[in-house]
This record gives sequence, C-alpha cells and structure tokens, in this order.
Amino acid sequence: MMTSARDNTTQNLPVEILESIFDEVSIASVFSSIALASRTLRSIANNRRFRSLVLNRGVGHDIHFTSKKIKTLANLIRDAENFSKMRSIVDFTTSLSLSMIGYYDEVTPVINSGSLAFIFQHIFRATPSECSLSLRIYRWARTDDEYFDDISEYPKYNGLSWRSINSDLRTSLRSLIQTSKLTRLTLHTMNHVPIDLLKSANIKHLHLLRAKLDLGRRPTPITHPILLESLQMDPILSVEEIDSLTYPYRLGEDRSTLGGYLPLVKLTVAISYRGALDLLNRLLQYTLALRSLTVELRMTSGMLLNSFARTLSPESISIGEMRRLIDNHCTINWSNLSHLESVSLQARDSGIARDLTRTLPMCGIPSSLSTISFTIIYHPYSLPSVADVITFLEQSRINGLDGYLTLSAFNAVPSIHIAIRVEWAQPSSGSDIDILEKFVRGQIPLLLKQKPASKVHIEYTTSF
Repeated sequence: MMTSARDNTTQNLPVEILESIFDEVSIASVFSSIALASRTLRSIANNRRFRSLVLNRGVGHDIHFTSKKIKTLANLIRDAENFSKMRSIVDFTTSLSLSMIGYYDEVTPVINSGSLAFIFQHIFRATPSECSLSLRIYRWARTDDEYFDDISEYPKYNGLSWRSINSDLRTSLRSLIQTSKLTRLTLHTMNHVPIDLLKSANIKHLHLLRAKLDLGRRPTPITHPILLESLQMDPILSVEEIDSLTYPYRLGEDRSTLGGYLPLVKLTVAISYRGALDLLNRLLQYTLALRSLTVELRMTSGMLLNSFARTLSPESISIGEMRRLIDNHCTINWSNLSHLESVSLQARDSGIARDLTRTLPMCGIPSSLSTISFTIIYHPYSLPSVADVITFLEQSRINGLDGYLTLSAFNAVPSIHIAIRVEWAQPSSGSDIDILEKFVRGQIPLLLKQKPASKVHIEYTTSF
C-alpha cells in the first residue's frame, strides 16, 4: 500500500516538474535512494544515474579500477537480459567514455577480455537520443628498448592499434559505430583505424585526436559520404585521408559536378608544420556553411621562418621578401565563409599570433564574424610562479597584439577576446589569476578601449 500511495503521489505531478526537481540533484547516491521510492521515480532517476557512463577514474591510470567497472557493467547488462520486465542500464545511456593509460601487459587483457565487446554489442541501441562514444587507450612498454623493438604488424605499444585488438572487439566496435544511434565519436591515440569504419551515416561529430587512419591497400568504393557537422583533427589529416573521408565531396574535383560542398558547421584543427596551413586553406574552400573555426598553432614564428630558410638560399632572398613569403603562407583564407560567426586561434607564443593578426585582413574579414578569440598557451617544464608566467608573456611580446587588433580592418568585429592558458599547473593562490588578468589588460589598453565587449580570461589546466 505504501508503494501504491507513493506512486499515486508522484503520478499527480507532471513529468516536467519531476525532471526539473531531479535536475537540481548532483549527488549520485541520492539518485540511488530515489530509485527505490517508486516505479515512477525509478525510471526518471535511472535516466539521470546512467545517462553518462565513465568507466575510468581520473585520466585512466587506475587499470584495476577500470577493469572492475567494465566487468560490473557487462554483468549488469547480462542480469537485465534475464528479466524481461527490467530495463537495462544501457537503455538509459547516451554517453560512454573510456580512458586507459598503463602498461601493455595490464591494459591488453582488459580490452580483449570479452566484457568490453559485450558492452559494445548492447549499448546505444534502445535509447531514442543521439549518443556519444569516447575511447582513449594508451599502452606503455616496461622498458624503453621495447618501444623500438615493436615493429610488427600488430604493434603493442603507444596508441591502441586496430590490428592488435581481437576479432570480437573489432566486430562489436564496428557494429556499434555503423549500426547504433551513435552520432558523436572521439578516437584518441588509436592507430591503423580503417577508413571504412567511419563510413556511418549516423556520425555527425567526429574527433580524431592523435589517431591515424588506414586507407587500405585497395580502398573499396564508397557510394555515400560522412555528412559531418563538426570535425576535429589533431593533427590535421592528409589530403588523401580527408579526400577518402569526404567522398564524394573530393577536395580535388569540381564542386558543381559532385552536388555540393562539405556540410561542416564546426571545424577544429591543430597545425604543426607550414604545409598544414596550406591544407587548411584548401579545405576551407569547400566548407561554405562553416560557422565556427578553431585553429591551434603548434609551430612558432621562429619555426615558420626556419622552414623557409631551409628551402631557400639566404643569399638569394632579402629579409623583406622572406617576410612577404611568411605573410602569404601564414594566413587563413576565410573570405568565402559568409556564415562564419566565431574564430578561435590558439598559439604557443604570441609571435605566430601576431603574424596571423597582421595577415588575416589580407583575405578580407567575413562580415558575419562576431567574435575572435586569441589564446596564448604557456607549457612550463616545472611548476610556474606568477612571475614566470608574466616573464613568458613579456618575452612573447603580447603587447604587440594591441596595435594589430585595433586596425580598421577589425572594426566590424564586435568583440576580440584574449586568453592565457597555463598548462599542467595550478595557481598557487587565489590572487594569481587576478594578478595575471590585470597584467594582460595593461598590455592591450587600446583594444579594451575600442571594444568594451572584449574580455580577458586566465585559465590553468591540469588535464592530460
């Protein structure tokens, strides 16, 4: 009778009100208790409890914890199969994340045990929502020498190789990507990924982070493209890889004969060499619907200058001509992106950011652009003090951005934001961020006066 009374009480409340109440709950154990109260509340509580599953602790170094969690989830799915009236945990799941970083002889038995393959066979099938999968598996050798000895076709170390996982896991992962309701896929440090694995009509958001694709010795013709809405490449893919991914929207062919352009609205790329900028500009010619562009510049202005110096004779070219060459190559050709709303440029020093700032107006700034963000990244070798960060910014001549960003070419852009990201560090006191923000503001007074909507942001990151 008590259960029936509770059910009647909750049934009198609209579902929207119950869900609004549950949205205020942030402690997982509370959901567990609520789920025991009544059948009505159980469904709503389980949706909150199991909507997003993370199978690792922290960044994934605790292999024993991750292994236990994978086995537990697989067993719970099996238990639900034995009770026809019981909804499985994965019926509520719309996001699954797995990160494992450890020694080869600890990681490999876990991924090939059969439990992970079993989970992949059942997840993202019943839920009506769009689903997300993130995989990051990295394996260490016990000694440094082993890394160099691992030259077999089935590599054991570094990023997880598609070739080194067993056939059951390959089959289940392929089925998950191509036949489930998966719409967002992140592959981190995975090697030899078959290009046809990603040929899923459901994938709308693809993130390839230090992942290497395998085009195959004899690629089979694909009659449909991946109609991606967002694509992240770190590093940027080769022409052949992008060409294969985007078939039939081939980068080297006439758009009019192929029925359109790439449907991307969001693009994120990492640039680590001079030719990668040329590749990005080539790609931008076919992304006319693009609304958001993020470019991380891993090279510095010095690296760019050295790349020209290695290919040109110093005696045959003047400094002015060298600068013009850099200007022609260190730019982003965005003039045809009439829907572009936001651009984020991230750099390891402000020198390359200044080069871009100087050359961007040459291509014509889209009138649709409302925000440009510049992020200067400081990656110290040891725990930095506030003084260390300020010294880095002074040496990078961050104040040079002030003159370029206040040029008339940028007048139509309502806001230009400046951010400083200190990686692998934490502020030593609560005042560190305030001190750094005040310093940065002092370096860009003209910009802040000309564009009051502009912001300065300081962040410390400790993530892998």
